Amino acid sequence: MSRLNFNIFIFNLFFLSPEFVFGYDFKVIQPKSVSVQHVNQEQTASISCEHDKGHGYKLLDVRLYRISQNGKPEMLCQKGEPSCKDVNLTLSSTKFVFTLRNIKPEAIRATYQCEITMGYGSVNYTRRGINTTLLYDFHVIQPEVQHVNPDQTASISCEHDSYGSKLQDVRLYRISQNDKPEMLCQKGEPSCKDVNLTLSSTKFVFTLRNIKPEAIRATYQCEITMEYGGADYTRNGINTTLLYDFHVIQPEVQHVNPDQTASISCEPKAEGSTIQIARLYRISQDNSEHMVDQKSITDSCSTVITHQCDQSKVVFILQEVGPEEMKFTYQCEKIVKKKDVVYIERGKLKKLQERKEDCPSLDRSALGWILIGLLVLMFLYSCVITCLYFRLKATVWKNTKENCTYVVMKPPTQKRQHEDIYQMMQS
Repeated sequence: MSRLNFNIFIFNLFFLSPEFVFGYDFKVIQPKSVSVQHVNQEQTASISCEHDKGHGYKLLDVRLYRISQNGKPEMLCQKGEPSCKDVNLTLSSTKFVFTLRNIKPEAIRATYQCEITMGYGSVNYTRRGINTTLLYDFHVIQPEVQHVNPDQTASISCEHDSYGSKLQDVRLYRISQNDKPEMLCQKGEPSCKDVNLTLSSTKFVFTLRNIKPEAIRATYQCEITMEYGGADYTRNGINTTLLYDFHVIQPEVQHVNPDQTASISCEPKAEGSTIQIARLYRISQDNSEHMVDQKSITDSCSTVITHQCDQSKVVFILQEVGPEEMKFTYQCEKIVKKKDVVYIERGKLKKLQERKEDCPSLDRSALGWILIGLLVLMFLYSCVITCLYFRLKATVWKNTKENCTYVVMKPPTQKRQHEDIYQMMQS
């Protein structure tokens, strides 16, 4: 290398900027599409922008542009502005999030692009990301499980969380076990076979009638089509499974008998159902469970834990119940079959308690003798009182007779009578 070329190399190395010698570039990373969210009846969307450079680089500016269908860009927000209309900017070291608010249909038809300016050395570099598309989205809400009523009807509700849009259509599909969907009812149809549709602003209820076993083995799915900004959007809910409504009847507390036995009954509250398998679980204080016994309707009764076998009721009889067994809780689990459909359900937790000794009930014969004794006592009491009364009367009569003096009462003479009248006149 000549001396001149060497001097030029040294000059470029120490006096020119680093980017002049080595070059400098970075990328702006942003998503291809984001979904519009529905929060408190407001349409929002968040577009994240980030760069792939770390220390040594200084962020100078970040901007968000909206590019309409005619290709004209419009700057919506810029770093350093006190406020941006319907846009919030959240900054971090390498990532920036623009949150759009009050999104209108024309905003969904546009695309969005981030622009970042970085400083390195004495030179500023500006790069743009790809265009981000807003996707209008909403959710169809329906229950995972719906119970069948005793009159063989079931109501499946379907809702959506879209605001500012227009309902175009709502449909209910029945999906059989071979995954083949069958449309049962659709908005606008005059009548649907064995299905009633009730409409409101955001909630729709399909009421199924005359439910057969094959209908219970299938699942049901709602499909809703909404129109927003001149475009139709269709979304499906989750599959809803139909179940017969039954509960396992089990008392919360069971007393231990004096012979150290306790009976725990398990009975499904569903007409026309038969028990296939019944299980009894023992649950400790740390919620760990252990299956104590299992009873099939075709099994014979056990000797350690006996059963009173019935197609609608099973009773587990625990033997040799001590203080250790009373620390646990017990729970029944039933596998029930109704109209060729099998269901599994558990009862409430049950505790074992010692039976408190109540006051023994009085025998009728003993109660009769007690009443006879009371009557005799009352009779003796009345006799004593009567005797005392007559004795008192006799004593009073005797004392009165002894203290009396007989005086012969004579009529006054005529002279004495005139003297008395004269004395009265003198006085």
